[in-house]
Amino acid sequence: MNIKNTLLKDKNLIAFCGLFFLLLIPFFIFVGKKHIAEVLADFAYGFLVLGLILGIRELVKEKNISKKGIKVLNNFLILFILIVIIILSIRFFNERNEVKFYDKRVSDALTYLEKGESFLNNQDYDNAIREFKQAIETNDRNFKSYYLVGRAYYKKGNYENAKDYLLKAIGLNKYDFSSNVLLAVVFENLGEYNKAIFQYENAKDLKPGDFGVHYGLGRTFYKVGNIYKSLNELLIANEKNPGNFEINFILGKIYYDKGDFQNSLKYFEFCKTIDSEDKKVKDYIDYLKEYD
Repeated sequence: MNIKNTLLKDKNLIAFCGLFFLLLIPFFIFVGKKHIAEVLADFAYGFLVLGLILGIRELVKEKNISKKGIKVLNNFLILFILIVIIILSIRFFNERNEVKFYDKRVSDALTYLEKGESFLNNQDYDNAIREFKQAIETNDRNFKSYYLVGRAYYKKGNYENAKDYLLKAIGLNKYDFSSNVLLAVVFENLGEYNKAIFQYENAKDLKPGDFGVHYGLGRTFYKVGNIYKSLNELLIANEKNPGNFEINFILGKIYYDKGDFQNSLKYFEFCKTIDSEDKKVKDYIDYLKEYD
């Protein structure tokens, strides 16, 4: 086999390697291994440039350049290969250290989250918030940390702070059902009913048929005076949990507002079976029985 054929095979192999690494890059980006994709991009670039230099070297030989010129080109080629190897090695080890550092941050943040959840379950909200904020300082890209801080503030009745953290949680993961539905409840408690309805609708898209979402929507629609939409949502919620006092009480009020006293009395009578001492229920029943 002559030198020209060997060189041609070497060029083809180098070009193949360069293109192979280029084709692998989208796959690693898709699976979330961006750091590997960046290293492959460096390798692909190096192989393609190396192929270009070999092509220039072959062209120089064909033009019968002096042996001294060929020697200079060979030295340049060797130097280039060494520089590429050094750069790629440094890049690879830097990427590897960054991954290790990120993994450590994730692990440390998880420790703070576990401590915080333990405090939250024991209703120690201040300590829970402290641990969750430590988790955020350690790894600020985990939406769950923001959600749990928002939840702790909600439990304390601090709705403004809860809103701020839940908005950040949704900013990182808009598809998280728990963040969306809790933010809707927070908006409702703040009297921002239109925002609450929007957030409940988002939650309903994420988890169709959820009892809490239908109940929350029905409750909020009633507060803004849209009794027909409220009725539709509450009837769905009541099918899923027919023993809920609050739902039956609001249904009784809706039918009362519509002038349908018979259905109104039915729901209030049911509420009485759950809580026979509720004064509001007694008042409604006494009033409605006058028209029975």
